[in-house]
Amino acid sequence: MYVKKLTIDNLDNLEEGNITQEIDNPTWNEIESAIKNMDGERRSIVILSPKLSDHPEDDEYFNIGGGENGLYICFLYDIQGNEFALINSSQKSDQLIQIFAGEKLTRALNECVGLEAVLLASQTYAESGKLDKRFSWKEC
Repeated sequence: MYVKKLTIDNLDNLEEGNITQEIDNPTWNEIESAIKNMDGERRSIVILSPKLSDHPEDDEYFNIGGGENGLYICFLYDIQGNEFALINSSQKSDQLIQIFAGEKLTRALNECVGLEAVLLASQTYAESGKLDKRFSWKEC
């Protein structure tokens, strides 16, 4: 497995002062469960990292946000600082919507994808470190 760390934000633990759960060397089942449990409110961010780092934002990482109403945003941030967004190629609208991923974000509707696409893209990245070529990706 390419991914070595799974980070899950979970506001259910806010009262305990720890909103982040980290799993080293996660299995695909743990990653899939974390994504399926996203609700766009209390659980709205999942990060996949290829290194066991306390600061995944300092390295490459794969970020999934959202979950409310079955809509997700999905990005890869590479080591060179490039950002690639998973695009819903069947959605041609440039309409902007708000999606919660740790905070309210305004995103183009074509950057919002369904659960199946997020799971497939995430599994490809988790296993190989590559973007899933079955989907469209836009460099941001």
